[in-house]
Amino acid sequence: GGQGVHRELALVAGGAVFAKMLCESRLPAPDSREWILLGFSIGILSAYHVWFMVHTRSGAGNTVFGFARHTRAIWVKRMFSNDAFTLPAVQSMRNEMFVGIFFGETSFTAVAVLISAVSAIDLTCTLQSLSRSDPLMGNFKETVTPVAKVLVVALTLFGIFIMALQHVRMVKHCGLYFGASGSVIEVEAALHVRTMLSHASFCFWFCQRLTYLLIPALGLFFGPTYCLLGCVGCTIVMSVADTFNLPKMHPRKLLKKIRVSISAKSFMDLPDR
Repeated sequence: GGQGVHRELALVAGGAVFAKMLCESRLPAPDSREWILLGFSIGILSAYHVWFMVHTRSGAGNTVFGFARHTRAIWVKRMFSNDAFTLPAVQSMRNEMFVGIFFGETSFTAVAVLISAVSAIDLTCTLQSLSRSDPLMGNFKETVTPVAKVLVVALTLFGIFIMALQHVRMVKHCGLYFGASGSVIEVEAALHVRTMLSHASFCFWFCQRLTYLLIPALGLFFGPTYCLLGCVGCTIVMSVADTFNLPKMHPRKLLKKIRVSISAKSFMDLPDR
């Protein structure tokens, strides 16, 4: 009985070694084109976000993120202008928290599924089989290890979870500050809410960016060509989403019109950050 068990274990180990050797023997020498395609992928994303930051700083209404940063300050002032707006403001904060909770729960579940899948399959041979479908590279030997690919996806999902968690935390604190409307610390509370909402908005923006980047990260499983195509597609989508539905009126004129339409209060004269 004991010898039979040892014999079966030896056969299983020998089969695993043979399968790994067979999988590696079908692949040619490492190809530098993989790093070239990955370099193009990173370069496209980096160039777009450099353009995005410069474009956002050059004008308030050039991007959705920049325009929302200014209108958010006006919204906070409006919510503090009357106690009747306290309930709608808290409801808005609650809706913001629900969105952040959804992103956090989804990313955490995806990480758990990814870890389960990695532990249940022969990762190296499986990802090498997927990469053989690359239309430009063909049957090539990968220099980016399967563990590195999984790590990129896992870190992206973990980043989404952290940013969503920070977004929910800051929005929750903002809901508490709205209770100070009409009190002696009304001006200070409005400043704190405006600052914290700006930070929460940045966390949510970063969370959405990482969600977009999941597409090329998953495309890397199928080869560097699909990663490059995913980066190009994400860049096009982000460029449209970052400028979509901006007002046709000049941003400065629109912001001035919004300010004029709001009744003046003591904290309305606070300088915009």
